[in-house]
Amino acid sequence: MPIYHQEPENDSPEVVQRRPYQSFGCFLLHFGPIVLYCSKYVLEDDIRKLVAEAFDIRRLDAAKWGVGVDPHADLQGALGLPAYYGKNLNALRDCMQDLIITDDGGMAVILADFDDFARRERDFARGILDAFAYGSRFLQVFGKTLLVMVHTKNPDVDFGELGAVTAWWNEKEFVRADRANLKTS
Repeated sequence: MPIYHQEPENDSPEVVQRRPYQSFGCFLLHFGPIVLYCSKYVLEDDIRKLVAEAFDIRRLDAAKWGVGVDPHADLQGALGLPAYYGKNLNALRDCMQDLIITDDGGMAVILADFDDFARRERDFARGILDAFAYGSRFLQVFGKTLLVMVHTKNPDVDFGELGAVTAWWNEKEFVRADRANLKTS
């Protein structure tokens, strides 16, 4: 069982309290790396908690994307992506693994008014969130925490599944020709 769960010692209906070593960042990550917010007050309160846990906060105003501000240039500057960043969704996904995240806390990327951008560029907006979800999962393997806090004015916004992974072939059967030559039983 993951460290951020604690079962009650009996069958009592009491609320299970978080263990002291569970960070707020870990709590947010529990359901996935992309967290939606309608209330700017709630968002700012959660940001304060992450700052207290030594998270590096990176803020972007997504409402300006595509209206005078290039999303890729903005992401490159805010995240410190390398000069060779290809400024497309595949390059964004690839560069996620190279984010500099300290061991002390994590990184939280704040996307303000993301719904404004998503209304204009729905697939592109979803692709950006998908790249972040992939990057967060990848970085967790190395003990790094990446959260994306998305502010929206739409209380019904739904971006669907993000960061989905597909089954992959093991290294001995990765090439199709190798699978055809192996015994199946």
